[in-house]
Order: sequence, then C-alpha cells, then structure tokens
Amino acid sequence: MINIRQLVTWSVLVFTPLFSTMSFGSTTDSQEIEVIEVTGKRPVSFFKKLVNSAELNFYELYNDITTNRKFKVECKQVARHSFSRIKERKCVPAFASIAMFEQMDLINSLRAPSEYLGRNPLYLPVPRSRLKVATDDYSEQQLNNIIEHLKTNPKLLERYNKLVEARNLYQERLELDEK
Repeated sequence: MINIRQLVTWSVLVFTPLFSTMSFGSTTDSQEIEVIEVTGKRPVSFFKKLVNSAELNFYELYNDITTNRKFKVECKQVARHSFSRIKERKCVPAFASIAMFEQMDLINSLRAPSEYLGRNPLYLPVPRSRLKVATDDYSEQQLNNIIEHLKTNPKLLERYNKLVEARNLYQERLELDEK
C-alpha cells in the first residue's frame, strides 16, 4: 500500500514545475508590465512650518545684527482674539508694543480723574488708526534698516531669500487647494 504522505510529496515535486511554467510562462518583452503611479501632496501645515522656521532664522540673525532695540522682532504664539484658546504665530517688532503703551498712556492722561472711579474701564482701548499713525514712521525706518543690513550682510540675505522661497511655496500650496 502506498503511503498518502509519499504520494502527496511526489506529486508536489512532479507537478509544481509543470504548473509554474504553465501559469506564468516565460517572461518575454511582448508582455506589458503594469505600472501604478501614486501621486500625493504635502499638507499645508508642512509649508506653514517651513515659513515659521525661515522667519525665526531670519529674525534671529536680524536681531543679532541690528543695534536699535526698537527694531528687534519677537515671534510668539498669541491668541487669535480675546477669549480664544486658538493660537496663531505673530512676529511683532518692539516698536509696536512701545507705541501701544505710549498711546494708552496718552489716552488715559487725557481722562479726568473722576472717570477712574466710574464704570469706565481703567485703560481704554487704543483705536487702530492711532496705532497705525504711531507705528508708520517706525515701520519705514525699520524697512530701511533691514534693506541696509541685507546689502552688507550676505548671511542675512541668504536667510531672507529662504524666507521668501518658503512663503512662495506656502502660497502656491494654498492656491493648489483653491483649484
């Protein structure tokens, strides 16, 4: 009597090469090879982080180079609006904070002392139009300072170019989503 185990083993050894040549055949140039293309795109957050990194690098070097303290720029996470936990990144020059406090002092110095005792808040909000007037002159001076440093410092110019490139990539990615 033939052992079933031996029969199966012999049949596998004999029929496997036969079936493998039948099913796959020999590879020839006439066969088409299926090509699968996968396309993807990086998320917007990737490009936003690229811009944030480039801004941080640029302003870090600029702050080291510039001698005027009012022109130094600080980048930080701030709430989008009051009573919000959603934060956004803003880069603000020092003169903007200085102008805000100067305008607050000016507005509050014009108030009568009796107003501090009433229902009015201790510090009145500063209108944006007053802030714009107060910061326009400093903004122009800072821009001239940046241009002067870009002309004299090649490392700062290189970082500025990377910042511009990162912003352009971010903008292109945003436009791609709009289509």
